[in-house]
Amino acid sequence: MRHYVRASFQYLKLMKWDREMIQEWRDAMVGESEGRKGDELGPLNPGNMKVPDGVRYHVLDVWVDELVGFVGEDEEMGKEIGVLLMEPVARLEREGRGKIVKQRAREVLEDKRVRGWVDGGKDKDVENNSGEEEWGGFDD
Repeated sequence: MRHYVRASFQYLKLMKWDREMIQEWRDAMVGESEGRKGDELGPLNPGNMKVPDGVRYHVLDVWVDELVGFVGEDEEMGKEIGVLLMEPVARLEREGRGKIVKQRAREVLEDKRVRGWVDGGKDKDVENNSGEEEWGGFDD
């Protein structure tokens, strides 16, 4: 997985962070393509249960390390490109079905190395609410 993620970022850098190429890559990562939305396999597809969570965990574990390794001090890549590259992780954090997957994605988004590329100014405590309330037990 690490090699796949590294090769993806390497190719995007080689293509000078072309926005159209990044969009196609993002679609592949979340398992979408023209005419088909969300029902294809992609390692960060938030809803397709055919993608094992272990694959998602591994991709998330190497995401920032590999991205930061290729970005470095690249003047051609601005904040806008960084936001585009982090979108598959942000989407997984928003739309993921499993609590642990969402938590792992959130940890990636909170990594200090990519803070400038994640939509800032949002209250993380509000964002952490997945719409499911924690069960507080029985009232006595």
